Amino acid sequence: MSAQLDPSVNAPLTSSVNAQREPIALGPSHEGALPLAELQRELGELLRRFEPLVDHPSAAARATIARLVSGNERLSPHEQAEIYRDQFWLRHRDSLYEDFPALSYLLGADSFEALVRAYLLACPPDSWTLRDLGLRLGSFAASYDAFSPEMAGPARELAAFELAFIRAFDAAEVTPLDVGRVAMVPATEWPNMRLGIHPHVELFALEFPVHEVRAAVREGQTPERQLAASLTFVAVWRAADRVVYHRPLAAGEYALLSSLRVGTPLGAACGSVAEKLTEPDQRELGANLRRWFERWAQCGWLVSLDAAPAS
Repeated sequence: MSAQLDPSVNAPLTSSVNAQREPIALGPSHEGALPLAELQRELGELLRRFEPLVDHPSAAARATIARLVSGNERLSPHEQAEIYRDQFWLRHRDSLYEDFPALSYLLGADSFEALVRAYLLACPPDSWTLRDLGLRLGSFAASYDAFSPEMAGPARELAAFELAFIRAFDAAEVTPLDVGRVAMVPATEWPNMRLGIHPHVELFALEFPVHEVRAAVREGQTPERQLAASLTFVAVWRAADRVVYHRPLAAGEYALLSSLRVGTPLGAACGSVAEKLTEPDQRELGANLRRWFERWAQCGWLVSLDAAPAS
């Protein structure tokens, strides 16, 4: 009796083989003879092929399919393997559509499909969960050279921005800082204190308003695809209700958070921010600091407070 791989629950949306999907049977000549890892590697290479297997131009590949897959009374080995090859692309494409809805909207169906195809060929899945499927899309898009010139900047930023929502959703849980500890710090010690920022908080200096595109798409709107450059600072974080949010930041707030995140003591961080502000903004920095810290505490962004080691 041939070994069988259990099929997934849902049938593919389309298939180049007009047949009911059923378990793929491995060729009897390989039962107990081919190491499982080698069998998985050979089948994996065939199933990750974008073009249909039934039209595979390589005689060696066709022979491999016939050797690995037995077929049945209704389907040839090539037809049976083709169902699973088709499903590989459909399922992974649809998963990336779900995780990057704004990017797929911005690019349009054809360009997003081309991006997905190139990404899956260059970065095949290496995790058992679809949650991890798109984790390398941001870095891949950064060097992907098939974007149109006017779309390259917004698309790369949007890929990284949408990816932040995936990471933030199940980032490690860290207990927020007890505000009582803050009240106990003497005023003279504050310049030397270091504040830890929650790991699920991600900071962005966006050259294009891609955060607005994402928000509009999620609300079912059809925003403008041609984006004018407009520098915006944005934070993405997971709140106590386990919902991931984003909000714009003031330039000074973004600079201070970025400095604190790398361990800069509060006094030095504030001094660095003040140097970059206009004189009117410098006069308002004290009041802004108070508002920012209150907001950070309310959002659970602060997780630790300690004194920087003496130099």
